[in-house]
Amino acid sequence: MPTFPDEEAFACIERELGLSIDSIFSTISPTAVAAASLGQVYKGRLKYSGKLVAVKVQRPDIEEAIGMDFYLIRGLGSLINKYADFITSDVVALIDEFARRVFQELNYVQVRSSANMKLCILIEARHAS
Repeated sequence: MPTFPDEEAFACIERELGLSIDSIFSTISPTAVAAASLGQVYKGRLKYSGKLVAVKVQRPDIEEAIGMDFYLIRGLGSLINKYADFITSDVVALIDEFARRVFQELNYVQVRSSANMKLCILIEARHAS
């Protein structure tokens, strides 16, 4: 997927942390250094410690889009369970488990287990390459 606008990502960081970019980072890459379907990553240097970090910003509205995808796929799973006698697994249960794990990955707060980070952003305190 193409990156979403950098201005939108920076606004998300500021909104979620309640601080300006300049008050958090001494430097931050002006454009994403990596992008994927769930979000994109910026390289920044924390102002308070000088540590080089990866700043992961979730793609806007990704939860809603993925939720709709799983809703549709789940409907297909129901049809498979009902009409495909040769499949012995509960396809809907498999889809539900996969969806649960995807949504866990979307929850950056849970993934990081950090009380001071919010859903939109994860600052990983490890070197960003």
